[in-house]
Amino acid sequence: MGRSLVQPIAQAILDSGGRILTDVTVSQIDWHDDQMAALTYHQGSSGRSVPFWATANPILNANATSDSIRFLWRGE
Repeated sequence: MGRSLVQPIAQAILDSGGRILTDVTVSQIDWHDDQMAALTYHQGSSGRSVPFWATANPILNANATSDSIRFLWRGE
C-alpha cells in the first residue's frame, strides 16, 4: 500500500481537465444548485486574512463519546 488517498483524487481532477492550485487562500465559494459555481482565491503570500468558520453538527455531537471530539457540518 503506502499510497496516499490524495494522489488518486488529484489525478482524477487532472484527468477530467481540472487544475490544482497550490499556495492559494480561498476567500469565497459561490454555489448554484448544490454545486460549486465559482471560486475566489488569492495566490501567493498576499497577506490577506480570510476568516474561517464551521458550524457544529448538534445531532452528531449529541452522540459523541468524548468532549474532545466535535463534528462539523455533515461530520466529515
